[in-house]
Amino acid sequence: MQRVKRRIFSGAVCEQEVFNISDRLTDIKKAEPRPRFKTEEEREQHRIGISRRKHARLVNENFSPRSLYSTLTLDNENLTVHSAGRTIRYPYADLRKVNFDFAREQTFTHVMELLDKDYRYRLFYIGRVSRKKLNEIAERLQQAGVDATCSLNDNKRFYHDNRH
Repeated sequence: MQRVKRRIFSGAVCEQEVFNISDRLTDIKKAEPRPRFKTEEEREQHRIGISRRKHARLVNENFSPRSLYSTLTLDNENLTVHSAGRTIRYPYADLRKVNFDFAREQTFTHVMELLDKDYRYRLFYIGRVSRKKLNEIAERLQQAGVDATCSLNDNKRFYHDNRH
């Protein structure tokens, strides 16, 4: 039996799989680990583990430790903000104003400014979302009765850009 190592790089993370292969195998690059399972439950647990690792790789490839961006979810009653391991729900009735704008830095980062019914101001980094998508989100919030605007000038690339 030969021992084979496979390294998978995703972002700044390197994951290594080590497994044995038969001596009769001629092409080591095509080698795959062959787990054996006694029950269907063990097989399902193994598949769940593979799915979790694949998801973790996708996250590591797309986000770095410096990425503290939020994602938005809209439904019929709430605007939900998912960020840094927490989820915040804002019912549409509790929102006074929502605005999408550039972050105040020389990047292509966008932010969402939110003012709730108690006049508490919140700022969420939402990363590199297309202007078209932000306009669509603002329109959907307006249809739900929220005062929502998108302050992005189509000719500017970032906050301090002087293009008009």
